[in-house]
Amino acid sequence: MHAWILAALLLPAVSVAAPPPRPELPEATTPLQAGGRRALLTEGSGAPAGPGDALEVDLTAWSSEGTLLMSTHATGTRMVVIPGRGTLAPAVEEALTGARRGDVLVVEAALAADAPPARLLLEVHGITAVRIPPEHPPTVPEGGWQVRDSGLGVADLVVGTGDEATRGATVLVEYTGWLEDGRRFDSSLARAAPFGFTIGAHEVIPGWEEGVQGMRIGGTRLLRVPYKLGYGSAGNPPTIPRKATLLFEVRLLEVRAR
Repeated sequence: MHAWILAALLLPAVSVAAPPPRPELPEATTPLQAGGRRALLTEGSGAPAGPGDALEVDLTAWSSEGTLLMSTHATGTRMVVIPGRGTLAPAVEEALTGARRGDVLVVEAALAADAPPARLLLEVHGITAVRIPPEHPPTVPEGGWQVRDSGLGVADLVVGTGDEATRGATVLVEYTGWLEDGRRFDSSLARAAPFGFTIGAHEVIPGWEEGVQGMRIGGTRLLRVPYKLGYGSAGNPPTIPRKATLLFEVRLLEVRAR
């Protein structure tokens, strides 16, 4: 994957498709302050993206000679781009600023210093306001914790009514994590990118494997994860100290059966 998209956030896979054909650049274009030019091929609808909004985008890029460089259509994985965060080349982020859902843009710009201009097709599928992660974990009333034999603490803040997350299923969640002293160390909300993993595939810490299983779509669960079910006695410096008990608020968005 090219360096100018390494920092871009990726959504869980959608359907894989052949990359679209390389578009022609219309005569009427708008110059970009970061260098290059853009043109709107298809006008979308709704309110334009505001500062801090996250755009769900399909991106296809070709070299100046017309060689296909990459396409999210081929991987089935769309990007989440928050213009101004530096996840893509400045000209690309500038071109997406103020975009609307359904916009299709063609951009011609250099993606790196001293590089020839590339041509990009940008398809905006959705716009989401980035939610601010909660600063502190929610308070659980006395008697609200269920402590399992493993030592995992579970408190259901909202009981979901949709499909159940079972072993072997791939789930999509939003989460925020805190140390036991209340300091937040991570959140998917700040990235506007839900997190996906397969239960039982050892892609996450054991406390998540056990704690998310049994949730239903729409539910929100607070997990108190002892270090043996988290990052172990060594922790994960500098973010997670040694033998750290962790708190996670997890909201289940989607369940895909195996």
